[in-house]
Amino acid sequence: MNREKLYKLGFPLLAAGMLLFALTFVLVRPERKPEAPVLGPVNSAFVNRVAGIGLVEPRSENIAIGTQLPGVVSKVSVAVGQKVAAGDSLFTVDSRDAKAQLALAQARLESARVERADLKHQLGMFERVSDRRAISEDELSRRRYASQLANAKVKEAEAQVEVYQTELDRLDVKAPIAGTVLKVDVRPGEYVNGGSAERPYVVLGDVDVMHVRVEIDETDIPRVDIKAKAVASLRGYGDKKVALNFVRKEPFILPKRSLTNDGNERVDTRVQQILYSFDNSNLQSFSGQQMDVFIETGSLVSGFGAKP
Repeated sequence: MNREKLYKLGFPLLAAGMLLFALTFVLVRPERKPEAPVLGPVNSAFVNRVAGIGLVEPRSENIAIGTQLPGVVSKVSVAVGQKVAAGDSLFTVDSRDAKAQLALAQARLESARVERADLKHQLGMFERVSDRRAISEDELSRRRYASQLANAKVKEAEAQVEVYQTELDRLDVKAPIAGTVLKVDVRPGEYVNGGSAERPYVVLGDVDVMHVRVEIDETDIPRVDIKAKAVASLRGYGDKKVALNFVRKEPFILPKRSLTNDGNERVDTRVQQILYSFDNSNLQSFSGQQMDVFIETGSLVSGFGAKP
């Protein structure tokens, strides 16, 4: 009997207590004021426009440096952010074997030159003999042939020296242009593969002037005029805009890459890439950053941006 009264009174009291707790939590909870976003949305300065996503890159594009010959890296001569001139050493592959082969080839060349000089001297003595009865024509011909053969051996030895010298130069990987080292992904003692590698060992670029590579959807390509104004801002910093200068249009239309990690992913949009240059002194952008690009448009134009 007491248990039935407890059930009849306990459940209503429990429900009333939970209701009182909920009301107290709602009334006592401090009001949270809406916070302004740290980075505002991107706003275009043009009424009629074409928008695209751009990728910052050096004027020279990113140059992926590899090595022609495999081996163990003996020295890395540059660091990230370092400026280099054309022909400066970036890293060196172990060249001890090539140096030994070069020294051996140089010794053989010197021996071949001495032998050629000796045979040439002997031939000269035979040819200066006035009395041809003192030496037979066969002997003279044999001496001339030996001299020609010695000369050929010298040329062969010189070519062998040049081969090993070239191999030694190829083991010292040099900068193809003057620029800035953007990435170093190789260390002394690491084995590097010759030819095509899975990753670039050094990335080099001319960052004195920066470019932005914009992808324009194929449906918007006819609306883009190369003489139109264009502005861009770094992703997340829409209040800092920079004017763009047209560089060139890539004539090849590419599939748009929008990866979602779907195994059955399909690409149904194609894009044209347009390159613009801009003053990087205020933005201080880096290669690989994304930019929001807006290109002013008027009425629909025909072709690839040329007004009819």
